[in-house]
Amino acid sequence: MAPELHFPRTLRAVVCALVATVLSGAARAKESCADTPSALTNWEAAYSCFRTAGTFIANKEYQRAKTQLSTCATNLATPYNQLAQQFLIRLEATLNRPSDDENGRLEGLTDLCMNLHAYPAAAQLTAAARTGSTPGEEHGDELRAWRLFENGKMAEAIAEYERKMAETSISTWQSYYKKQIELVQGRGANLTNVAFTLEFVREHYLKGFEGKADLFCALNELNRVLAYAKEAKDGLLVYRSIIQYLSSLNDDAGRDAWEAKLLRDFKDDQDGCAEVYLNRGIRAFLLNDFPQALVFFRKVCREYPNSEFYGDAQYDLGSTLQVQKKYDEAIEEDAKLFTSNVDEYKTAPGTSEDYKLYRHKAALRTSECYESKKDYARALQYAELANNQYKPLFWCGTCLKTAREALEKRIKTLQELLTEGK
Repeated sequence: MAPELHFPRTLRAVVCALVATVLSGAARAKESCADTPSALTNWEAAYSCFRTAGTFIANKEYQRAKTQLSTCATNLATPYNQLAQQFLIRLEATLNRPSDDENGRLEGLTDLCMNLHAYPAAAQLTAAARTGSTPGEEHGDELRAWRLFENGKMAEAIAEYERKMAETSISTWQSYYKKQIELVQGRGANLTNVAFTLEFVREHYLKGFEGKADLFCALNELNRVLAYAKEAKDGLLVYRSIIQYLSSLNDDAGRDAWEAKLLRDFKDDQDGCAEVYLNRGIRAFLLNDFPQALVFFRKVCREYPNSEFYGDAQYDLGSTLQVQKKYDEAIEEDAKLFTSNVDEYKTAPGTSEDYKLYRHKAALRTSECYESKKDYARALQYAELANNQYKPLFWCGTCLKTAREALEKRIKTLQELLTEGK
């Protein structure tokens, strides 16, 4: 079983994207510069450029739209320049559709404007496409309520969500539409409320039920409400979310710049700083830069021992040493978890895991290290410790059964190896 890491909530959501781009990660890391002030707002420049291009498209100023996107592809920072190039290719392909396929062209341009976050432009194109259409045909438009909201037509957006809720019998969608109605109704009175805005971003822009999650609009909302985050805890929550969404956009420079800003602005916050260094360690690990990963994990363990991320860092430190085949050092670091104050059954919200199981997993890793050293007696001892003292626990009965069966099989195998060695 290969060593694995513990991921905090703000990084887990983008691990798949990071793994997918790991081969180009080193090059992007050189590009990323936390000391560049513009890196904090590269996304804003892209957001503005894309929306402008969408306006040109809606006004049939196609050459200006092409020029805008071409300029974006040349001048915007990575990864937004790459996005601009993709949008330019899509625009040209849509405009080159057969002249007798006007409906297909309008649909393609509308979809492109939605992806450009140019919602007024998308609404304009949708209205043009419906000229002469049958009354009620707009009911088949799954994104109509979204566009109505983005265009400031709150009452109409609420009415559309109410209609959708009444027409569906699927409880998941009913709950979703009900939540959207509550959020749209409450937004006007809560524009300066950080907690409400964070919920709005999470439940509206990032839910992904109506089209794709909109990270640009999410960032725009967070940037707007940041000025009203008077309490440190609120400001930290906004910073964390911004970092997470920039990571999801693969904006490494922006992510790093906001992490550096968090470390400056919240230098006395143990959890906030520890999470940044833990995330940096995990990213280094995924890039196979194990020495750098160890630096960050050790920093968290040494400087932030009372933070909520200590257990993750200590476990990841042992795993990193194990993957380097530094078994004695890994055993030594894993042992620190057994005597620490970490909560073995702390829940891991927002992840596929139920509980952290620090000691259980550390016992398994220690068992693997001793097995690699061919010390089967100690390997068996720690496997039994994981089975009897630090027992696995899952909400999912099938998962728990599978874990127990795998552990029992491991214990049996180690018993056989120990017998053969005598």
